[in-house]
Formats: sequence, structure tokens, C-alpha cells
Amino acid sequence: MINATLNAIRRRTLPEPDANPQPPGSGPHVLGNTPPSDWTAPETWPNSPAAWVSQWDIAARTLQLLAHSAWSKNTLEEQRTLSGHARAHLQHLRRNRTSNTAESAALCDAAQVIVATHFNGWPESNRWIAQGYRRLESSLAAQMGAANAPTHDPLHLEQCLWAVALAYATTNKAGQAFPASILRTWRSGVQTTVDIAGTSGRIPILDGERTPILPLGPTPITTTLAHLAYHWTDLDCPRHEGEDLAFTRLTDASPQSRDWQTHKHWHANSWRDQGFVTAHNGVHHLLGRANDQAIWWLVNGHRLVHGSATNLVRTGAQMEVARIDGRVFHMKLGDRVARMEGARLAVTDTAANRMLRWTFPTGTTITPTPKGFSATTPLGNLNITAANGWIIDEHSIVHRDGNEDLTVRIELK
Repeated sequence: MINATLNAIRRRTLPEPDANPQPPGSGPHVLGNTPPSDWTAPETWPNSPAAWVSQWDIAARTLQLLAHSAWSKNTLEEQRTLSGHARAHLQHLRRNRTSNTAESAALCDAAQVIVATHFNGWPESNRWIAQGYRRLESSLAAQMGAANAPTHDPLHLEQCLWAVALAYATTNKAGQAFPASILRTWRSGVQTTVDIAGTSGRIPILDGERTPILPLGPTPITTTLAHLAYHWTDLDCPRHEGEDLAFTRLTDASPQSRDWQTHKHWHANSWRDQGFVTAHNGVHHLLGRANDQAIWWLVNGHRLVHGSATNLVRTGAQMEVARIDGRVFHMKLGDRVARMEGARLAVTDTAANRMLRWTFPTGTTITPTPKGFSATTPLGNLNITAANGWIIDEHSIVHRDGNEDLTVRIELK
């Protein structure tokens, strides 16, 4: 048992030793003939154990190897070396892949299809492509729960959908058939991300940054996925107008827009079983998640404030209410009730011995006032009304061990 455990640890932390030169890639690449202006070809690849722990990071690096193959002018020897590195990366992803529900599973499976299609001279290429399709059918579906809500963070779902889009575009250029069941799941996922992004056209960063997976220059926005879904599957969801370089690289076509309708009031989408809700009105964007009773308030796509009733500890709380009453948006996430009207957010937390925290963007200055706090942020000035017992902690306000119901009102001036 001990030896088995040690072997498992070694497999997950040490780089694969097999990086021998391999046949160069001669299959299609979908990234275009020239690199974006801000792309830099990597010169070396890390070989420390820490660099081989995260499957997400390895998959992202594998796609960068594909970009290196597409955009760098390599000698035959360099192409063979590059192919060997790509094969070693893919071997590591395959050997350390866990369950379909893991955050990195769908990304790893899509990368397997993309890279094995390009590096088609490997003895295992066709077998790995077929295996990638079989796995992707289950792993992509596992990234979406009831009513296609994101199982993990919405930004994570969006990047998985981007990897599948690259896989589909690669398959098209290779003249191969792409499984229709995967494309149907992908289509549903795109609709979900568009609903979450709202009029901003971007999925907000909620739980922290992720290593970008796309070597396509500036991060493509959710609108690009909407353009691709319309182009490939006739999904007619809102799509912003304007040039879309990532879309053009993958399709050699021009995007067709269908902009968001202007809403006087809030427009909301909720996934009750998953405990996730999002609402937007063109300027303000509110998101709520029940299992940690977290609330995010964004203004024109930028995060203004984030509050959690449980200090980011996941619980079994359910989303009970998510409704719109004219210009007012209500939601109830477990013990936490929120009401948003205009540019004023009021949140009431039921008494409990736990820590409540509100955090603000970097660069925020918080000043105590007789009735609460005043905050100056890059997005504007805030008036925060709260009970006594709050303290300032860097760019956040913390309330510890509350013994009575607490209502906090945050108003953007």
C-alpha cells in the first residue's frame, strides 16, 4: 500500500521522462498563419516537479506547444524536438487524468484531440484522438449540472468550452467528423455562459485567475463563443457587433452580430438546483452563489465588491428566491437575503457566529464614518452603512462573531 501511494505521488509530481524527438506535426493547426502581436514563443519548458502538478497548467502549456509549432520557423530537428515535448505533455495528461467531474478533465480531453490531430505522425495519434472524443463526451457534460449550470466556476466552464471550440475547428480543418453529442453539449454550455456574462460579453472572474489556455492574443470574450455557436450550430443568442479576430482565425468568416436588447429593468437567469443566479441591467451586474452565500457586484464588467457570509467555506445552503420586481432584484441564498435597487445593494445576514467579509478592488481606500464606512474605489465612491463591530482589513471590511441579524447597505455614488 505504501509503495502504491508513493508511486502515485511520483506520477503526479515528476515530469514525464519521455521527451525524445518524434515525427514533426503535419496535421492542421487552427490558429492562423501568423501569431498575434503579443505572442512570445517559449524558449524553454519547466522541468521542476512543481510545474507538473496542475493538470490545467500542463494542458494550457500543451496548447502553447501547438502555437509554437504553428508560428515559429523551426528546423526539422527543432520540429522533432517540439513534437517530443508535446507527446510527453500529452502522455502526462493522459496518465494523470482523474474522473470526468474534475475541473481539468474536459480541458485535457479537448487538448488530446487537438494536439494528436496536429502531431499525426505519432504511432498513437489516431488511437488518442478516438479516446479523446470518448472521454470528452462525458467530461464536458460533467462540467454542467442541472439546467446546464456551471458545476465549477463559470470562468472555468468558459475556458473548457473554448478548448472544445478549438477541437471542433481542428476537426473541421482535418476533414474529420466531430461527435454530434459533444457539439450539442457545447452549444448548451455557450448559451449558459452568454446568460451569465450578460451585456458585458465577459465572464467575470469570481474565484481567482486561471492560466489562460488560448494563444490567440488578447483573451477572447464570451461574445466570440456566441459568434462561433451561431456560425456552427445556429444558436441565435446575443452577439456584440464589431471585428472578432479570434472568430476569424477559427472560421475564416466575418461575425454576424445580434446585440442585446436594451432593458429598462433587470434581466436575470437562475439555476436553482445549482444555487447560482445572475442578473444585469446594462451597467450593473449581480451574481449570487448559494453554497457559500457569495455575492458579486460588477459595474460595466469590473468587480466593485464581493461579499461572502461564510468566508468562502462551502455549505449546503440552497437558493430559495431569485426574482425581479420592476427595478428591484431580490435573491435569498440560504441565510443571506439581498436586494438591489438602482445603485444600492442591501444584504441581510441571519445571526450566526461566523465571519462576514466584504472585499473591494485593489486601490480602494476605506475610511470609517459614524454610520459605517466610506470607500473610494477605481470605479467610484461608496457609502457603506453597517452595524458596529466591523474592522478594516487591507481592502476589505470584516465583521466577526455576529450575534444578531446584520444588514449592510452599499451605495455607489
